[in-house]
Amino acid sequence: LPALLHKLTWHTDAGKYNDKKRFDFVVGVFLSPIRSACDGCLWVRPGSHMPAGSGRDLAGGAADDDMPILAPQAGTVIVFHKDLEHAGGPNLGECIRYACYYRLRFA
Repeated sequence: LPALLHKLTWHTDAGKYNDKKRFDFVVGVFLSPIRSACDGCLWVRPGSHMPAGSGRDLAGGAADDDMPILAPQAGTVIVFHKDLEHAGGPNLGECIRYACYYRLRFA
C-alpha cells in the first residue's frame, strides 16, 4: 500500500468549480463498507483547509499525517470543508466502493 499512496491524485473540490457553482462543504454517504485503507477509502490531509494549508504540492505523494477515512458500515456519512485536500485511495479489495458526494451551501 505505501508504494501506491505516492500515486494518489490530491485535489480540493473547490478548485474544480468556478464562481457560478459555489458551495461551502461536501457531504459523503458511503453506500458500501470500507473497513481498511486498502478498500478504496478516501484519504485526507488534516488541517489543509485552514488558511495556512498543508504547504504541500497537490501533485505530491502521501505524507505521514495523511489519513484514511474508513466507513465501518454502509450509510456512514462524512462532512468536510470544500478546501480540504483529499484523494481516492487504491482499492485492493474484492468489492467496488460505492459512495455519493454532495456539494452544499449554507443558506
